[in-house]
Amino acid sequence: VSKVIPQIQEIYNSKKNDLFAEIFKGPEGMKAVWDDILNYDAIYWIGSGMYVPDKFPAYWNDWNKRRLKKKIKSFHLCRHEKRKFFTKKLFPDSRSLPIEFSGNPTAIAIYGNKVAQMLLGEHLNVFVIESKELAENYKKYHKYLWDNIAKA
Repeated sequence: VSKVIPQIQEIYNSKKNDLFAEIFKGPEGMKAVWDDILNYDAIYWIGSGMYVPDKFPAYWNDWNKRRLKKKIKSFHLCRHEKRKFFTKKLFPDSRSLPIEFSGNPTAIAIYGNKVAQMLLGEHLNVFVIESKELAENYKKYHKYLWDNIAKA
């Protein structure tokens, strides 16, 4: 038995899935995700729409001060109809997506090995998937949109 258990553990560990997912609900859940984002050196946004600053201005102001203090870069691909809010002074690394990308109040944040899909309408829900492969692909999507589709 003492020889078999390490072999079983080795097989189990080699089969571990490198994917972890969580669902966060409501304002506190959304804030927990945003606070987690501050543990990483860069954020890549797709579909930014000023939802959190509009719904939680005091929280957003505090969060953004902490982000700036930590020198965390934030690259926004903002929604077409919200582009006037993304001034170069407030958001130096932002570009506007075409109107075809607009729709429901959602946003995607890519940070570290995580992808957060945010539903920011009447009910706040955030789906966070931790996967190196998924995050790498979403960063490629962001780069393609940034370089080829979005306007400065």
